[in-house]
Amino acid sequence: MSFIERRTEQMSYNAFFQCINGCEKYELNQIIYKCRKCGDLLEVKHDMNALKEKSGKEWKELFFKRRTDMSFPNQSGVWIKREWINPLLDKEYIVSLGEGNNPITSLPRAAKELGLKSLSIKHCGNTHTGSFKDLGMTALVSQVNQMINKEKKPIQAVACASTGDTSAALSAYGRYAGIP
Repeated sequence: MSFIERRTEQMSYNAFFQCINGCEKYELNQIIYKCRKCGDLLEVKHDMNALKEKSGKEWKELFFKRRTDMSFPNQSGVWIKREWINPLLDKEYIVSLGEGNNPITSLPRAAKELGLKSLSIKHCGNTHTGSFKDLGMTALVSQVNQMINKEKKPIQAVACASTGDTSAALSAYGRYAGIP
């Protein structure tokens, strides 16, 4: 099976679904819920060798540059790291509500009680939807948006089973993208 590759920032990055048992690989734009061979879960895998072609310092510099550039999609704390999220996604199909830029809050009293020099938290539920699931939902709905609008896949709607957080995020991102 050949996987789609994209030239991004002068380098070729690739990502795909892989069975957690290593059985099979599938393209990210494939509508699939479990491994067709063994029925187990799938996970997103990246071409780590391509990502390692940039040093940690180069990645930090790129992410800092994007973080200080508020043009779309850099206002998102998720999409400033787009090569690490979904390198096969065209920027024009990204569905973002500015997620991932929650403040880091220092907790000096808690640090002292725990015997730590410092302690900080990032509350990812402090978002447009009130759900920490926004961080993943931007990636999912963006991929679906590209599949519908660029690849012309016959997807009529998005849906999920949820007790709250996932459905709040999916509803918001789907509505923002115009996907029922």
